[in-house]
Amino acid sequence: MKNNLCVFKNSRRKVIESLKKGNIDYIADSKWSFSDHFFAFLFSLSFFDFVEKTYPNPRARKNIPFWILIGLMFQLKLNLSNSFYSLPGILKSGAVLTRTSFNIGRIEGGFNRRNKYPRSEGEIIDQDTLRKYFKDTNAAELTRWNNIDIPKFLSSKRAIEKEGIFALDTTHIIVAGNKNYENAEYVPLDKHNRYVDTSRLSPAQAKNFKYSLCYKMVNLLHISKDKNYFIFMGTRITGGRIHDKVLGKELVDNFVAEVSKNKIKLLIMDRGFLDGAMISDFKNNYGIDMLIPLKKNMNAYLDAKGLERLESKPWKKVDKDTTCYMAKKITSWGKCNVSLNIILVKSMLKSGKVRLWSLATTRDYSDPCKAVRDYKLRWQIEERYKQIKDSWLDRRFNSTSFNLVSAHIIFSILVYTLIQVYLNIKSLNRLANRTIDALKADEAAGKNSVIICAGDYYAALDPDEGLYYVAFLKGEALKRFRKWISQFMKNKYRIGGDL
Repeated sequence: MKNNLCVFKNSRRKVIESLKKGNIDYIADSKWSFSDHFFAFLFSLSFFDFVEKTYPNPRARKNIPFWILIGLMFQLKLNLSNSFYSLPGILKSGAVLTRTSFNIGRIEGGFNRRNKYPRSEGEIIDQDTLRKYFKDTNAAELTRWNNIDIPKFLSSKRAIEKEGIFALDTTHIIVAGNKNYENAEYVPLDKHNRYVDTSRLSPAQAKNFKYSLCYKMVNLLHISKDKNYFIFMGTRITGGRIHDKVLGKELVDNFVAEVSKNKIKLLIMDRGFLDGAMISDFKNNYGIDMLIPLKKNMNAYLDAKGLERLESKPWKKVDKDTTCYMAKKITSWGKCNVSLNIILVKSMLKSGKVRLWSLATTRDYSDPCKAVRDYKLRWQIEERYKQIKDSWLDRRFNSTSFNLVSAHIIFSILVYTLIQVYLNIKSLNRLANRTIDALKADEAAGKNSVIICAGDYYAALDPDEGLYYVAFLKGEALKRFRKWISQFMKNKYRIGGDL
């Protein structure tokens, strides 16, 4: 036993021998939860083998397998928690246990009662062990792993669609007004957490404006053409004042250099990333087409609006509330050395007013309506992105350590990404289903296997098989089993309960 962690090996023979003698330490049934299916899916992709090879382990000695610690962090995020005190147990599924070939025991009461420290039910290692592990994981190294190794892994599993639609997105993550939060900065934000340029406010307004202590998070997202999922392919977390353009360019440059040059075909951005030099660089060096809204005072926008007056009814209908017009090959934006197609868009608001806005793109759309629909992909994900923030990213962080804050945020979005892959990529779903079926067949127990632990071993048995061995207990073996089951019930555990 190392670090108060009990690791149990898989051995049907030894467990059955102990059961026949009435010597067992714990029994629990196994029910297939979403977590079980999800973990089985990850095993089917050899994800945890990948973790063992690539994760920036902060420990010189490997007392606990990396994948177990990563798996525990995943479980924390599946339970929507940033607190290690709510650490749940993992590996409750007999099918998953069959694949992993070993189990991890809860300390309190445990499987063998040899452990020294009390634990909460379901807690397989001390929460402080997990907390210190991720606190010691360098934030920069974790970010690199998430931004390079994870996208490489997902790309190898064909999680990126051939249409190659990506987006750069920025959000602020507000933390409590505690100056001890490492790297957090005070930024003027409105009630929607959007940046406010205080130079445009009156002196009195600027003086009284409330600043929020926050981090800035910039994400590189891959968006499905069918709008049914998006996955995070890069994340940078910094103080709230750093400009979006610097972080966005870094994410794209790293992705192209380390993952692939031909995966990003269309990059949809918001105005915060508007930069003529960056647009030119991405188009000329990477072949990436850009789609981005323009500011109303820009020359390219004004030129397109002037051209619109010369045309005879050039507007096309996008939907019942939206029409658009495209002016091709506008070159009046001095910092951009590639020609732009400018799409003017009229949107009817609920108030009855008409909003005029514009998009710039390096893609040669034959129909401007397609450009508007592509840009609306960003709008389609806003609600879901808000849900992610409300569920995980806006929860209170219990530590001011930047390493831990980064770990909580990165693992939240990583779990979300892997769930999206699991639920939405058909080819991988079929793989996951086959794997789950194979695991069920291996243990011959369907959804109701029984996990029995004895000594240093465990086995996942069919319930009928376990009952068979109990039914034939005699003499001292039967007395020992009766004594054990009586104590088991007195301790308010129940057969079929959670580990």
